[in-house]
Amino acid sequence: MKERPLGEKPVGDIEPHDLMRLLIPDGKLASAGQMLGVSESQVSKWRREPASDDNVNGTGYVGPLDRLDRLYDFVLLYCPENLPLLRDRYAAKFDQHLSKKAGEPIDQGELELRLGAGVRELSEVVALVIEGSSGRELRKQWEAAKARIEEIVRRREKADFGFQKW
Repeated sequence: MKERPLGEKPVGDIEPHDLMRLLIPDGKLASAGQMLGVSESQVSKWRREPASDDNVNGTGYVGPLDRLDRLYDFVLLYCPENLPLLRDRYAAKFDQHLSKKAGEPIDQGELELRLGAGVRELSEVVALVIEGSSGRELRKQWEAAKARIEEIVRRREKADFGFQKW
């Protein structure tokens, strides 16, 4: 069976080193290293497959995503009731990002543009469902539309509570 390209695989099926290549683009290795307190070379090694029983010629190093996966496996094995803490931590960080983004002021014209884009993206999701597109493509479009609408809802919530004007 033919291997699917990285961008079409479910995130859970992407190897940590491959995911690091998607998360940290080629031109940002030094910046990522600086932010993570390691060298650019170290970040580069995280983006390559490490040596293993299956790949004795691997030149990469075990990276932070591998360690996070191991932490997940540990928690699953020894205290599975705490798994929601890992899930909720990163969901909360994403929510904080969206909230901060929603706090940046925009004018009425920009709001209308964003609303229009959100409606277009939602209609594209409906079209993908009707066309019978792959679940991966459908998920990608849905997440983009959902994020745009979520930003608008968060802006309205802040305005409703007197924190911000549209």
